[in-house]
Amino acid sequence: MTASSSFRILAHQVTVSAPAGILCRVNTFAGNAAEQDIPCRYRVSYSIAAGRDGFTLREEGGSFARTALADDAVLALAARLRLRVLDYLARGGWMLLHAALATIAGRRTLLVGGPATARAGAAARLLDGGALVEGADVVAVRDGSVVACPFRLRLDTSTAAGLQGLAQRGELPRFGGPGSATAAGGDDGILVADPAAFGVPWRITVGPAAALLVLDGSHARDAAPAVLSPQAALLAVLDAQVGSFQLDGGEAVRQAAGLIQSARGGLLSVHPGADLIVSARR
Repeated sequence: MTASSSFRILAHQVTVSAPAGILCRVNTFAGNAAEQDIPCRYRVSYSIAAGRDGFTLREEGGSFARTALADDAVLALAARLRLRVLDYLARGGWMLLHAALATIAGRRTLLVGGPATARAGAAARLLDGGALVEGADVVAVRDGSVVACPFRLRLDTSTAAGLQGLAQRGELPRFGGPGSATAAGGDDGILVADPAAFGVPWRITVGPAAALLVLDGSHARDAAPAVLSPQAALLAVLDAQVGSFQLDGGEAVRQAAGLIQSARGGLLSVHPGADLIVSARR
């Protein structure tokens, strides 16, 4: 039986039609319960149809993918939607960063650096500590303002296993695994954590950041926070650009410099561990 649901991703109102069981998985992986004060400008529809030999995915009625497994259909739809949203932001002059955005000790803070799993793990620790987390995947920057794409936290199994707070919340939904596209990439599945499930508001806003944290990619647990120079912070932001959507050099430097000049809380480098909140308060 086919059902449909709708959710918001920034300026996009997204409607998905699919068999009921798959639709539930789509909502868990790609949907969100975030409050968003960005005006809705576009409506886009997707569908997943089951056939004898797999699943056909369509965007606005046009086929764009076929998969053998249901979870691969969910992941393919989410990837297509993510690409559409990022393309819309890039065309609007936004600089797209692999980054997280959270309010730490009262300061809206941009976190860049390290692998995606480290940022998602840091965001989960912050949520467990009561911080407001807006996103941990892609953050868009334009003229000193930042906005996070409201995607749920996507963790690998090793990262999730080290988060005691997540273990207390029960088993996280898993996507992919044996036989799927994630297994072909060497992963045993993606675990999804909903920021709204941590008991703190999940609200997406457009506005300035008050601080910039650069996550130390090393494995040293005792790495001390260090004050970054503006030049080092500029390089960290430029290095965090999303590859397929990197701005030309001059415009990228302008956007990154504008962001750093608006930061008021100091520039710190910290290891993405359990002491993140304490380090940010120093």
